[in-house]
Amino acid sequence: CLASTLLMIVSMRFLEGYQTRESVLPLPQGFARIAAGIVTGIGFLGAGTIINMRNVTRGLTTAASIWFVSILGIAISTGAYAVAVVATVTAFAVLHVLSYIEHFLPRDRYCQLTIRAPSEPDRVPHLQAHLHGRGIIVSTMRLKQLDAAGNIEIVFSLRRTRRVSLGTLLKELQQVLGSSVQIEIEQ
Repeated sequence: CLASTLLMIVSMRFLEGYQTRESVLPLPQGFARIAAGIVTGIGFLGAGTIINMRNVTRGLTTAASIWFVSILGIAISTGAYAVAVVATVTAFAVLHVLSYIEHFLPRDRYCQLTIRAPSEPDRVPHLQAHLHGRGIIVSTMRLKQLDAAGNIEIVFSLRRTRRVSLGTLLKELQQVLGSSVQIEIEQ
């Protein structure tokens, strides 16, 4: 939002400044094309910084900051120094304030829980109920038979809040399922 606002302010100021000059030359179309090229190109490069892994998206703030800085360069190149300074201070304030607020918001964490155990009819619903009771959401589940003896592998993709410790969860599941069951948790 801030970058788009800055770009429009700079564009309008440039147009106003150009129209007030006594010049017989028409408005240079190159300026608009150059600015559009910068905005598009840097937007494309910024999109390359966005990474999506295991239901977690990273790099959005970096992409937005790259785009903002490119528009800041356009503002400075047109001589809109005061607008550029105000926009820079505002951007730093927004990034700092949002970073501070983010520490107080609940944050989801993702992990994968793998259980290898003898097949029992109630095992999967019992596990899901236990996880749900701890505030853990099962995103996906895969069930695979390991051998003819009836041993199965259950793989849960879990979403949990910061408050749920993986070590505590591992101990709880080991107590609930018994020591003969293999349990692995990957972040």
